[in-house]
Amino acid sequence: MRKFLLILCILLGGPINLHAGDSDEILMEIVKEKEVGGGNTKSQPLPLIVTLEGHTLTMPPSGADYVFQVLSSYGIEYSVYVPAGTTTINIPASLAGSYEIRLVADTYYYRGYVTL
Repeated sequence: MRKFLLILCILLGGPINLHAGDSDEILMEIVKEKEVGGGNTKSQPLPLIVTLEGHTLTMPPSGADYVFQVLSSYGIEYSVYVPAGTTTINIPASLAGSYEIRLVADTYYYRGYVTL
């Protein structure tokens, strides 16, 4: 099922949210912020599947450091440093409503949408 969702997300070019019981699976798309020095042959990261249960975001461990951001139409509502290997992020319970979430790296970020 996850492979199908990954292919569907790539074809549609956007994030997909799936409701599964008490948690949501969020397929986060990749947004490339800037080009890395000419001719970089590193492969682009794959889309990321995360799970949101309440205000807890669960993700697979990564070898990269990120900055996690929760954005509303007013700008960044919450931001926290996420060191490599982290698998859960607790979003403040004071946040409620629909938000864009981002995991920001140096040259790209993952983007998805949640309702808290």
